[in-house]
Amino acid sequence: PAVLLRRGAAVAARVGGPGLALHAVAILPLFAVSDRRRFDVSEGTSPPHTRSARSEHGRASIEYAYVVEGVVTVSSLDWSVELSAGDSVRFSAEAEHVYSTGRRAARVLTFVGMADD
Repeated sequence: PAVLLRRGAAVAARVGGPGLALHAVAILPLFAVSDRRRFDVSEGTSPPHTRSARSEHGRASIEYAYVVEGVVTVSSLDWSVELSAGDSVRFSAEAEHVYSTGRRAARVLTFVGMADD
């Protein structure tokens, strides 16, 4: 059988960092599964000049990000990539990573797949 999930309410998060103002960021969980094969899909909207908290998702995790609008930079310990609307990236989410915006706000869809254990 199919599992129907209705779009939920956005979760507000406060983000900022050295040299950046504290901003409210809306994270909208679109689909999340906490069973043996875990993954979640989220939509995040970040105002200009915002940096997310550093995060990692555990052993064997993979993250995909698709930029719906704006420009966002995704950075990890040894790499960084700037993405514009229509761009996407796939990376190992075992290491800490961060999303940051420049002069424009950005809206990003993320899919995170985590290990089966």
